[in-house]
Order: sequence, then structure tokens, then C-alpha cells
Amino acid sequence: MGRLHTSGAPAFVTWLQFASTAVAVRLASTAGWVETDAFEWCKLKHFAVYVLAFSGGTWSNMHVLMTANVETVIVFRACAPLAVSVFDYAFHKRALPSARSCAGMLVIVAGALGYVSTDNRFLADGLAAYFWVLVWWGLLVFQL
Repeated sequence: MGRLHTSGAPAFVTWLQFASTAVAVRLASTAGWVETDAFEWCKLKHFAVYVLAFSGGTWSNMHVLMTANVETVIVFRACAPLAVSVFDYAFHKRALPSARSCAGMLVIVAGALGYVSTDNRFLADGLAAYFWVLVWWGLLVFQL
């Protein structure tokens, strides 16, 4: 059983990880080991949505790890490229994957559906069992 299960505080664990990283970067900058830019809102505002999505994705992933097993995370993560390719086509006017790539991704989705159809939590709770997984997955696809 991991620390997250024993602490039961995904928001605190996420905050602690971000705070530790910020302190480490500040110390490295002060020591002259890394070069960092000054805080400038005009630069930062362009990244605000992504930072919020990343933070929300990390936080929701902590919830996922409290409510589901790692296999569930792996299965949903494996399905992300198919969604990303569709959104890339729709919003960025990129080409759709080749027929061979689509076939490969559809095999992955079929395997994911097979997993979901045999997952005890899904069988007991239905789609509600995957609430945090779907929140995390949506944020992940947005980031990708």
C-alpha cells in the first residue's frame, strides 16, 4: 500500500510535490546551477491554462491511484493517442493516422474495453467507478 493510500490526502501530496520542486529550482537558481527567468505575467499568462491542466491532471491522478488500480491507469493511458489524433485532426488540421496506425490504436481500445468489461469495480459500480479516471484522462488528452 503506497503513501497516498495511507495519507488519504491527494491534494496535500500534490501540493508537497509542486512546492518541493519550486524550492529545488529556486535553490539551484540561487546557487547558479540553473538559469531562470524572472516572474513576468506577460510571459506566464500564455502558459496558465496548461499549468492549470497539468496541476489538475496531477491532482486527479492522485485520486485515481486512491480509487483504482495501476492497471486501470495503464489501460486508459494507452487509449489517449487515439483521442489525441482525432483532436489534432479536428483542431490543428493535422492528418489522421494511417490505416495501419488506426488499426493498431483500435486494437488497443478493444483491449481496453475487454479490461473494463471484466473489471470488478466497473461491474459493481458502473461508470461511477471511473469518475476520477475520466477526469484525469480528459486533462491528459488536453495536455497532449
